Amino acid sequence: MKTALILLILIPFASQTQVPGFEFHGSVNQPLSGERTFFGAGVGANILFRETKRVNFKTGIEGNFFHTWEANAFKGKNAHHQYGVISVPAMVRFTFGEKSKLFVESGVYLGIGYGETRTDYYTFYGSYRYEDYFPGLVITPALGLGGRFSFSERMDLFLKPEFAFTVTEFDPYPISFGTSYFYARFCAGIHLKPRPKKPAKNGVIKIEPLHP
Repeated sequence: MKTALILLILIPFASQTQVPGFEFHGSVNQPLSGERTFFGAGVGANILFRETKRVNFKTGIEGNFFHTWEANAFKGKNAHHQYGVISVPAMVRFTFGEKSKLFVESGVYLGIGYGETRTDYYTFYGSYRYEDYFPGLVITPALGLGGRFSFSERMDLFLKPEFAFTVTEFDPYPISFGTSYFYARFCAGIHLKPRPKKPAKNGVIKIEPLHP
């Protein structure tokens, strides 16, 4: 946890001379653990520092919606969770290639849940629905493998499958309990590249006068 917070603080200072790149994506989220699985979705806007280097740093903001199924949450009861998460990624990316690029990235998402709805299914007592309580801190280590494909001088298209392990604590009064699960995300989006710097003519940099 402390390492992730330190990385978030240091990312903007990783390279003050490099112009960052930007990424926008949508995703389909699919839990991989549990007896039943449901599709979710997400969107994100991220900034990529050290854009032209092999080792990049990524942060930003993302929103995701999940359905999860918790079998035997308590004796004789299953639970169906539906909730959203607003998170900030702290990721390190390794990029390979020239025109078309492959990348591997790993790190952690630090998030806060919202809009929790839980339906409990009891073996003998039917079902009960709880709304408008919030999961607590959501911590998600993740590993992704993706590709960027040139679309224009300033824009690439990218695809990224990602695997993650989420740990969260739900707190529906008067009961608190934690849950964790694996899930996969398939992300697709655009990557905006920095504008190339124009070379100085004859090795002379022209300085424009300041105007009041």
